[in-house]
Amino acid sequence: MLMHSSLAVPLTGTPLGLTAVKFWTRTKFKGTLALKRHINPTRVPIETKESYRWLENLRQCIALVGAPERCVHVGGRESDIYELYCTAQDLGTSFIVRVQTNRLAERPADAAPHDPAHRVFAQLTATPWAGRHRITVDQNETTRLQVKFAAINTLPPVGKQKRYSTQVLTYIHALEEDPPPGREPIDWKLVTNLPVEDLSAAAEKLGWYALRWKAEVFHKVMKSGCFPVPSGVKVWLATGFTDMRKGFPGLSLMVQETLKRDPHSGHLFCFRGRQGGLIKVIWHDGQGACLFMRPSSAG
Repeated sequence: MLMHSSLAVPLTGTPLGLTAVKFWTRTKFKGTLALKRHINPTRVPIETKESYRWLENLRQCIALVGAPERCVHVGGRESDIYELYCTAQDLGTSFIVRVQTNRLAERPADAAPHDPAHRVFAQLTATPWAGRHRITVDQNETTRLQVKFAAINTLPPVGKQKRYSTQVLTYIHALEEDPPPGREPIDWKLVTNLPVEDLSAAAEKLGWYALRWKAEVFHKVMKSGCFPVPSGVKVWLATGFTDMRKGFPGLSLMVQETLKRDPHSGHLFCFRGRQGGLIKVIWHDGQGACLFMRPSSAG
């Protein structure tokens, strides 16, 4: 069973709740990957694809909120779907999506016959940088991005040009100037149907897209069994078997003597019973000691 959800987040960054949820299994889409080997995926109707869930959630959000003009739908690269852009246009709502596909674009009037400018990325690359924008990466780290933007007449996929019309979309490219050692530079290409007239408007859209991380945190908590582990926390596994009658003091002593670690360090320490049917986890969050226990379905 898979879940695809949409999380409502205002500009303050405080999640309000889910506006759409889709549950499904891949049984319905069995054989889709094999079909891609014989048919261009862009020619397959979106209604028969698993990615149709993006369009369904978009409609469900609008039906619930009832004010499409007040909503901006933010998505990662998986939601870079031309049909999604057309659906948003039809519903009168807005979107900001991270770009994955180098789509076809109308050739500029001054382009040479063999100029590759009929692709979105080529036209965006030819656009000069509009300026710089400083963002906060972490609580104690800021960085500076080069930013450019361009409105491009974007064409539908070749196999769907009879069904969908050309969209005038604005592409924003943000590239980190001096990334710290050991970290990949921030390199975002975004697409939106919102107006972007200057650098401040482009920076505003970058900030809105950054709120998408709230959805990532939500799904991380869901997958962890609603156990919100902060980033940077390590998980230590005690080998062998542990007496499951031990509480936090006894398990803390094992952390010190066996793992040679500090049980109050903020990391997770996991222990397994002799029969393999029970797991205990201890964690000190800086304010108090936590002891979690659950059956192990794997044994």
